[in-house]
Amino acid sequence: MAFLMTQAQQASQQSRLTVIVLDNASFHKAKLIQAHLATWQAQNLYLRFSPPYCPQLNLIETLWKKLKAFLLPRRHYAGLSHLKQALLHALYRIQKDNLQTKSAKRLSF
Repeated sequence: MAFLMTQAQQASQQSRLTVIVLDNASFHKAKLIQAHLATWQAQNLYLRFSPPYCPQLNLIETLWKKLKAFLLPRRHYAGLSHLKQALLHALYRIQKDNLQTKSAKRLSF
C-alpha cells in the first residue's frame, strides 16, 4: 500500500502517467486498494491486472519454473548452505542461458 501511495504522489508531482500491472492476488484487489483507485487515477497512477491465469505474463513465474526444474528433481541438500549454493548456481545458469538466447536472437537473420 505504501508503495502505491508513493508511486501516486510521484506521478502527480511529476505530471507523469504511471501504469502498474498487477497479478490477481487477492490482496491486490482488496477493498482497501479499490477504495483508492479513483484518487490514484486523479494523480496519474493507474492499476491494471493481468488476465486471471497468465503465468507467461508474470516473469517471476517463468523464473520459478526454471528454478524448480533445476533444483527440485531428485535432489537432496545436506543443509541450508548446500541449497543456497545450488540456488545461486541455478540463477547463474539461468542468467547465462538467457544472455546466450538473447545474443542468438540478435544474430539471427
